[in-house]
Amino acid sequence: MIAPTGYADPRVNLFFRTGSMAGAPVGTMRRYAYSLAVWLTFLHVFGRTWDEATAGDIEAFKDWRITDVRNEERVRGTSFDTDRAALNCFYTWAKPRYDTDNPVLSLPSQSERSRRPSGVLNEDGVPLARNGRDPIRPTATRRRQVKWLLRIGFEQWRNIGLRGYGFDGLRRAGWRGYNEDRDTAFVDGLYGTGLRVQEWASVLDVELPLSEEGASRGPGWLRRASRGRRKAGTTGSRAG
Repeated sequence: MIAPTGYADPRVNLFFRTGSMAGAPVGTMRRYAYSLAVWLTFLHVFGRTWDEATAGDIEAFKDWRITDVRNEERVRGTSFDTDRAALNCFYTWAKPRYDTDNPVLSLPSQSERSRRPSGVLNEDGVPLARNGRDPIRPTATRRRQVKWLLRIGFEQWRNIGLRGYGFDGLRRAGWRGYNEDRDTAFVDGLYGTGLRVQEWASVLDVELPLSEEGASRGPGWLRRASRGRRKAGTTGSRAG
């Protein structure tokens, strides 16, 4: 990464070669690099460096990215949530190495929130989180919660959302499911195998096992490149 001045900051580039980012998937590394480049360019316009940034700068960056009408490339809250995660990861990595503060406000621990009075502001006048949500996180984003989904609930979601059925079990009038078979087969595979989207999308039909008669499913195998960051010894998955 090279600054508009034509010089590179070796500290920034080191971020992608050490710590958790060293083993990150290429897609994550590319997305975090983009978020960091946009942030550094934003600071450069105001004559600030990344190690001088404050929580107020993060708030201004959030406003510019999402709501400022002068920005012709505004993004949705979910996109800025990725920016927030990337910057938090970078500053968390940089703090012990370069003795810099992390300007990305994040939700404190439960014990810290219980001791913190409401309405307290930091040195930049930004409210400190007491409970509920990270203060810098856009309201349009949701917390990622993993919930159990029973087979009957999944089938109802699939039939209504992808196959054009109503709650009465009948097809809706005028339904045209041009990609119905493809989409239904794909989500059935996700539910039945437990694979990630990228993993399941990379499986070819010739790689699907032929189950024995009467068997519900058999063993399947994934290529190493499609398994993400799983351990090297994990080479098999169940295919329905």
